[in-house]
Amino acid sequence: MADVIVGIGGGGQTPGTPNTYSPIAALNFPPGTPVAASITVAGEVQLAGAFGGNFSCPTGIAVTTGVAGHHVLIQYAGPISLTTAEWDAILVSGSGGFSPGIFYYLSDVEGEFGRLTTTAPSNPATVVAPVGIALSPTDFLVR
Repeated sequence: MADVIVGIGGGGQTPGTPNTYSPIAALNFPPGTPVAASITVAGEVQLAGAFGGNFSCPTGIAVTTGVAGHHVLIQYAGPISLTTAEWDAILVSGSGGFSPGIFYYLSDVEGEFGRLTTTAPSNPATVVAPVGIALSPTDFLVR
């Protein structure tokens, strides 16, 4: 069965734009999830987290739902728009989407892979780099 990538209205970029790519999802995850290249399978992405190593080098944000073994649309630069409910699912705290003008980082809390937080990682073994900045409660600029 071939994977089909469908453009989505109002969210992120459409397939084939210079700011997106379509790797295989290593596991299931919701739109808005920060991902990193898999360390075990070429062409796959996994959940990103600020724990050092490969997990802390995000390759982008999922524009579509990741389904294990299937292509997922990932945006690695530029603005992406999702609903506040979609963003709330991957934010460590708060509700109603993003706080405009605030930088968001990968979570460095164990068990929070694939989540974004406003708190920069403080563990010396983690990588401190913002994934992007909130433009509005529903719009995020991927850096």
